[in-house]
Amino acid sequence: MNLEEIKKTIIEIKEIELKKIIDNSSKHVNHSALEHTRVKLTHLELWVVNKLNLSRIEIHRIIYDKLSNYFLKGLHSVEIKIFK
Repeated sequence: MNLEEIKKTIIEIKEIELKKIIDNSSKHVNHSALEHTRVKLTHLELWVVNKLNLSRIEIHRIIYDKLSNYFLKGLHSVEIKIFK
């Protein structure tokens, strides 16, 4: 799992346009929840444009559904900033 792979996955989502993806994992190195993981990519920040005027909850659901396999691989948190 790497940032480029996740970026490609998010770009496939037709309801949004990805503007920026940021790896914030280094800010959370000492989280107790991550104590026993070897995964380097754990925290992301996404800046997306809502292309279809969906609700914020719908956008979050779509993104989290699309990233579900990455959460199983060790992704811990995704912060989503939505712009119109």
